[in-house]
Amino acid sequence: MFFPSKLEFFIWRDLVREFKLANVKRQVEILVKPATNRYSALTWRCDFRIYPRSYAEPYFYFNLEAKGFLTEEFRLKLQFLEFHNPNDYGRLIIVGGDRPLKIDNQFTTVTITDAIKYINSHS
Repeated sequence: MFFPSKLEFFIWRDLVREFKLANVKRQVEILVKPATNRYSALTWRCDFRIYPRSYAEPYFYFNLEAKGFLTEEFRLKLQFLEFHNPNDYGRLIIVGGDRPLKIDNQFTTVTITDAIKYINSHS
């Protein structure tokens, strides 16, 4: 199994320990902007989708993105996601390293420990 960063691997490891391998999906494709007459659809591969209760409940999930640093492309995708897919936007948790990283007025990264606590408290 390949992970593009150590951060992503450590997040995956902790998620699998907490929620079991069957309930942690990797590289989930999310629609960011639907296709129009002029442009094709814009999608994004979110690092993880967690089904905290079980994979048998496909409509109860959280999306986790590992972010060690920010790009303008990611910020733009977040803006499109908020407008065109508010359901997945509302289920998004952005996990960073051990220090919070402000992404915009809406998001600041959290630690994996805080993300797991949040998911468990909303399950």
